[in-house]
Amino acid sequence: MTDPGGSPFPSHTRDGFEEWLRTPVPSVSPDPRIEVRRALPSEFERIYDLVDDAFAFKRSRALSDWVYRRNPYGVARCWISVERATGRFVGSVVNWPWPLAHGMRPLPAAQGGDAAVVRGWQRQRIHERAGQIRESHPWMHSIVNYGWPNAASVQRVRKVGKDHRLMGALSRRVLPLRTRTYLDGRGFPRLLVSAGGTILDRLFATWSNLVLGKPSNGAVEQIRRFDSAFDEVTCRCLSWQGYWSPHDADFLNWRYFDDPVREHVGFALTVGTMLVGYSVIRVHRGRASLMELVAPREQPRAAQTLLLHGIKVARDAGCSHLAVTASPAWRHWLLLRSSGFVSLSSDRPMYAFSWRDDTPGLQALENWQFVGGDLDPFAE
Repeated sequence: MTDPGGSPFPSHTRDGFEEWLRTPVPSVSPDPRIEVRRALPSEFERIYDLVDDAFAFKRSRALSDWVYRRNPYGVARCWISVERATGRFVGSVVNWPWPLAHGMRPLPAAQGGDAAVVRGWQRQRIHERAGQIRESHPWMHSIVNYGWPNAASVQRVRKVGKDHRLMGALSRRVLPLRTRTYLDGRGFPRLLVSAGGTILDRLFATWSNLVLGKPSNGAVEQIRRFDSAFDEVTCRCLSWQGYWSPHDADFLNWRYFDDPVREHVGFALTVGTMLVGYSVIRVHRGRASLMELVAPREQPRAAQTLLLHGIKVARDAGCSHLAVTASPAWRHWLLLRSSGFVSLSSDRPMYAFSWRDDTPGLQALENWQFVGGDLDPFAE
């Protein structure tokens, strides 16, 4: 049962990393070439190099440090596969502690990410064997594990017979802002894109303003930093009976304003002196994403006002489109559809699993509510 009077925000005053590091693990590597062990923070740079090699691109070190070392809920839990003969890191899997609640009850949880094997060692069951050891750790049995795997990870999950952990695909809608830029390279005839771009831009802008642009008695102001006043709004507007990610002020500041690479613009909606809701838009590489849209159910104009302001921010920044990715149960899909957002197919599924006995309905996607800010922190 959930406590309706409790706080859904998990504590992040105690990391627990040292305990995780010291706890004995019953399983050992069956491969004599490989040692599977936990990584120290002093070894994270070597993991970043491994990920770059495996994914064939160089990620910003500042961005990696932001996620691995500076997460307010704790240091990344990384498992590494080490070649015994050379000491080379050949595989790595990471879990990031992440806020989660069921109703108003906080749950210990972590997202999975950065499952990587260096070139030359792939297709040798490195992940499978490391996974057996990782999942024998008591910490893994005490938390909810969830995430959004890429295509390669999905294939690996199915190959090892863990299909039941996959729950279904995310939902995604896009509002074109500069149609010519958005459609270019997507297979449409160039003449059609060139001739129709301006007309379509005006059409989408007119329709969004028609639906969302009704007068509001609130004032929208830019957020420079979140404070504890936003916690009450988050709790009041986002909590529901299923699974959701309660973002407190510390998390919001880290997730958006401390991001060393990508720009995030936050806005608060106030009526008089009362804080009513807030939103966050990511503006990066000519694209915009809705990361947060927090507004009271009983005040639909609040969500409309915040969404319209976000559209304006994205358009003024020269973005080709504003994208929204969330769970099918997210409560604002109807608003987006009526505002001109176009549905796109999504082949990125979610997975979740837990050995806890207090997580009913965990693997039913309709029991989850999340939006862009809950997804893989490295996702563009």
